[in-house]
Amino acid sequence: KGWCDKEAGLAEQKRSQASTVVRELNGELATLEARMDQLGLFLEGLDKDLFEIEGTLTESRELREQEKGRNEQAIADAKEAKAAVQQAYDILQQYYKETAADSEAFVQVSAAQAPAEPDAGFDGAYMGAQGAKAGIMGMLELIMADFDELVEDTEKAEKAAEQELLELETTLGASQAEKKVAQEQRQQALTQAENEHASAWTKLEQEQKTLDGAITELLALKPACFNTGMSAEERKA
Repeated sequence: KGWCDKEAGLAEQKRSQASTVVRELNGELATLEARMDQLGLFLEGLDKDLFEIEGTLTESRELREQEKGRNEQAIADAKEAKAAVQQAYDILQQYYKETAADSEAFVQVSAAQAPAEPDAGFDGAYMGAQGAKAGIMGMLELIMADFDELVEDTEKAEKAAEQELLELETTLGASQAEKKVAQEQRQQALTQAENEHASAWTKLEQEQKTLDGAITELLALKPACFNTGMSAEERKA
């Protein structure tokens, strides 16, 4: 009986200790699994946010580059067009000056050579349709002014668009950096939780074997050490 009590006591103690550890490890594993699920969802959200931020930045930069190209082309076209108008303006201006000079010289020569004639109703040299000149030259000046205004407005719009992109990059860049730090921290926490889970699972397997062994020992001791309703002669048989 002394041997039975000793062996049964040791087996029972082993079972009790192993059962406690198994219960604690199961609780630890459940906690770790819940933590890993939470970290996984958090990382998933961060991945989505970072993907959207990067997409927004890429799209905005591409659109800005396209807009910049259009603005630069518009400015170049306006300057080229103004230069063409300026050239026409200069040619006409020179033409009207030469026409006026030739007309004045012609009148002076004619007046010196021709006999006196009745008053024609106006004094001085004919100035090459000066009224028409004023209208044409004024129109060309307005066209050049319009091109100057177009260049100025486009340059202002370009600067405003550049500033807008810079502000967007600053805002999203700060958010992106913050989320990347959070992503790194959560990834480290997830890796640690996974390592702890793997370690706890290994311990659980070991303790479960210990628990199963203790139960097996108790079952083996039962016929010899515990009252089963059989007589001593029957147990010996």
